Amino acid sequence: MSPVEPRPNPRRPWRSVLLSGLVFPGLGQLMSGHPVRGLAFATGSLVAVVALIRRVAAETLARLPTDPAQIDPLLPFRLAREIHRDNAEFFLWITLAIVALWAGSIVDAWVSSSFTDPPPYPSPRRGLRGREVELARRASTPSGRRDAPASPPTGQEKP
Repeated sequence: MSPVEPRPNPRRPWRSVLLSGLVFPGLGQLMSGHPVRGLAFATGSLVAVVALIRRVAAETLARLPTDPAQIDPLLPFRLAREIHRDNAEFFLWITLAIVALWAGSIVDAWVSSSFTDPPPYPSPRRGLRGREVELARRASTPSGRRDAPASPPTGQEKP
């Protein structure tokens, strides 16, 4: 008898797409059983965001006035305009990188959860699948026979 094949879940691709698109890039791949792809997208996104934050923080600290009398309510807007003007090329490329990682993660989440077989290892949420179910059934019966009753656990003999 052939092992039970899992049926594709029609909501699964959408769940992966929404997790990668709305929560964090790579999360959809992690949930659909592709950890290497998920970690690659997540790491790339984190590196890009950290680079952006470090650049903005360094530029802001370099431009802050040392005299408290020079601080006015419009200072943040003036600093933002100056930082953006002086670093426009950096902001363009880092924005393109973040958007490319985000869009690539969404497309990969859709493709990897729609058109590929489920991973060969147990999913933490769904348990064993396919061939693993058959192997688990055989392991729970004595001598691997399907029709043989399972032996009771030791110490709990029936009277």
